[in-house]
Amino acid sequence: MPASGGPSAIAERSRRVGRAELALAFVSVLVALLVVDVALRIRYHLNHRGAPLSAYFRHDALLGWSHRPGVRERVGFPEGDADIAINAAGLRDRDRTERPAPGTLRVLALGDSFVEGWAIPEPLGVARVLEEQLLRAGRRAEVVNGGVAGYASDQELLLYRTLGRSLHPGLVLLFFFGNDVVHNARDNYWRGRKPYFVAEAGALVLRGVPVPRVAIRAPPDIGNDEGAASDLRAFARSRLGEGAPWVHGLLSRLGAGPPLRKHAPPDERRVFERRPPQFVEEAWERTARLLALMRDEVVADGARFAVVYVPDRVEVADRNWRIACQRYGWSDADADPASVRRRLVSIAAKADLPLIDPSVALRAADRGLLGGAYFSSGIHWNARGHRVTGEFVAASLLSRRLLP
Repeated sequence: MPASGGPSAIAERSRRVGRAELALAFVSVLVALLVVDVALRIRYHLNHRGAPLSAYFRHDALLGWSHRPGVRERVGFPEGDADIAINAAGLRDRDRTERPAPGTLRVLALGDSFVEGWAIPEPLGVARVLEEQLLRAGRRAEVVNGGVAGYASDQELLLYRTLGRSLHPGLVLLFFFGNDVVHNARDNYWRGRKPYFVAEAGALVLRGVPVPRVAIRAPPDIGNDEGAASDLRAFARSRLGEGAPWVHGLLSRLGAGPPLRKHAPPDERRVFERRPPQFVEEAWERTARLLALMRDEVVADGARFAVVYVPDRVEVADRNWRIACQRYGWSDADADPASVRRRLVSIAAKADLPLIDPSVALRAADRGLLGGAYFSSGIHWNARGHRVTGEFVAASLLSRRLLP
């Protein structure tokens, strides 16, 4: 009979200790994951208690939809809640006099949700950052936030005609995002119906007005699994999954999420294809006409005009481009992340449109899994993206002498 302290007994005790330590480590990991899961649920519910988007939008017979003047509301966005304050003119901006004070340059920033400031406090938005930078450079300037979520270039032209020119800006900046291309040739958007222009006898003619009244709908990404970021699996899918393409496969194999499903790219994404369908080519032609027309009208009013490019996150983060290619089944022969930028550069050169492109600055701000200039899910800039873009636009305006 072996002694109690013999080799076999010692080995058995070691195995028991090892199993106990492994079990303790396993329980510790489970407890830690449970704590993280509860924390994420609390954070999600604290950040998603606001009113629906319809709280600050209304039907507009000319524009399709517009802001409700005078609204003061905390609104729920997929990325979190944000306070929304709409001025008497219907802009997410402070109230303005009809004309700027003598010696003050008024800049009008037109655009969609990027300019409006999707899911961020308005003081942190690109318009306010741009204003701050111009003032710091010694220019007496004020920047009007003319952004309205969901607008395409055609609606921005109409907003300039109905409201923008009455503010007497000295400079108009049109912020251009890639989905504007297809939407410029359509009479509908997820928010509802919209106006559009068609080419007739060499001129652009407005169609689709008065716009039929429809209910303001929620964006398509509200209500899907991205909105379930209240648990650890959804958090991992949105944060880690977007941070590195290989994580999608790993999470799927571990049972923490479904595999990345391949499906046909939506029409807005087909602007990245090397051989886009005919409707995209026609939308690009209409877009070029709209940009030139807006330039002509702004210049005729005595102001300057420039286009600011808003790059998609797939253009500034290689991992996001790889995810898009996996999702849509694209190869390098099918699509190119530089397609939209290249086409816009060509349009700007032919029409002599000043073009400001902050893509390099936004790419430099990317830190991979540590975050970058865009929210971890969705398409929009976070506060860092607004800061980077506002600083870049200000520097470009000053260095290229684009200011009046």
